[in-house]
Amino acid sequence: MQADFYDVRRCEIENRAFAIEDKKIERVSSSFDHFTVVRAFLDGGWGIVSSSSDPDEEAVLKDAIKLAKLSSKRSKKIHLKRYEIKDFKQKIEGKLLREEDELSILREIEESAKIDERIKNTKVFFSSSRMKVLYKNDHHEEFYDLCRSGYSISAIAKEDGEMQYGAEREYGIKGSDIIEGDRPHILAKKAADMSIKLLKASSPPSGKKRVILDQELGGVFIHEAVGHATEADIVLAGDSILEGKMGKRIGSEMINVYDDPTMMEYGYYPFDDEGIIPKRRTLIEDGVLKGYLHNRETASVLKKEPGNGRADGDEVPIPRMSNTFIGDGDMKFEELLELVSDGVYLCGSRGGEVSTAEGLFHFNATKGYIIRKGEIGEMVKDVSLSGNTLETLKRIVGVGNDLKINGGHCGKEGQTVPVGSGSPHLVISSCLIGGE
Repeated sequence: MQADFYDVRRCEIENRAFAIEDKKIERVSSSFDHFTVVRAFLDGGWGIVSSSSDPDEEAVLKDAIKLAKLSSKRSKKIHLKRYEIKDFKQKIEGKLLREEDELSILREIEESAKIDERIKNTKVFFSSSRMKVLYKNDHHEEFYDLCRSGYSISAIAKEDGEMQYGAEREYGIKGSDIIEGDRPHILAKKAADMSIKLLKASSPPSGKKRVILDQELGGVFIHEAVGHATEADIVLAGDSILEGKMGKRIGSEMINVYDDPTMMEYGYYPFDDEGIIPKRRTLIEDGVLKGYLHNRETASVLKKEPGNGRADGDEVPIPRMSNTFIGDGDMKFEELLELVSDGVYLCGSRGGEVSTAEGLFHFNATKGYIIRKGEIGEMVKDVSLSGNTLETLKRIVGVGNDLKINGGHCGKEGQTVPVGSGSPHLVISSCLIGGE
């Protein structure tokens, strides 16, 4: 019995993580994981077998085909399209220092956050992951060796019974390089300074306001409220507000949204977990919905191209974002301030909630500033942003020329993958502002 399609993915993953809090080492961990995942597709059904050992691929494939035959009895009968791909190999250098050297650097970074006696707690966290992936099927083979790393620095300030938190983070396609040089120390001082300034910040105004979103919050909005709604499995499940809207205007003509795994940002990958060499996808062009994100199966169903099939470890590849962002406009930040005139400037993100099915979102900003007559005024704290995704997209009236992409991690169906999200500064003509 032969499968209609099969593939093999072998991974070796080396992880390291360190945390230092108030000069004390709170965490030192390292792990090494290796696994093999064999998939078979037969008559509309998948069979998947994973192993943490070095298995006999031919024997495991037979087991996967048996499982595929069983699952095909309950599956929708789809034809899985095949894609011709050339053999591919890539190694991206990312050096890792000795453990004691990394800890020494992290101690210095944490010390940089102690800028004032009001700083009562500081913490720095660093993680790195080196992944070697071999992918093959019956007609080609691919390999890559990639290192990702990131750090965060936080500070808590206290005065007169009031406590406030400040944090900065950075992620990249590199190793220990990311914690070397002046930048981590600059960000450590910035985190501490923010926590101190928030002590004196006032409560935000409430109600519908004209707002500017900074690059981080704009990126979070486009990732959470729009990006997930373009993932084709969510669309096919009927849980996306963008279902049935292909080719229709869903936002301002100023808005162009892309997902690009080829950018050397934190969401980069040379091929996805189904062996597809990726390319930049246009999701929204001049406000018109142009595309969804696909793995092999959803692409076969909707007759589109795959390239966004991603898996966490030995899990099943599902449609996921990579580096998702709003493209640059042509306005300077000063012009955006003049456009708002009186409103609120919202910066950073402290999480939130999104419903892709209903198109509702609620985000918490790290901080905000009152804008009066086109000038930035006093800081506000505990500020939130709420609205309807499609209404908000249509109310974008200004797009800056200062795109910035931030790294992070995205969770979906119990799987977490590295991603990038970004935006230039944005002006929204009306959005609901309130306290958390």
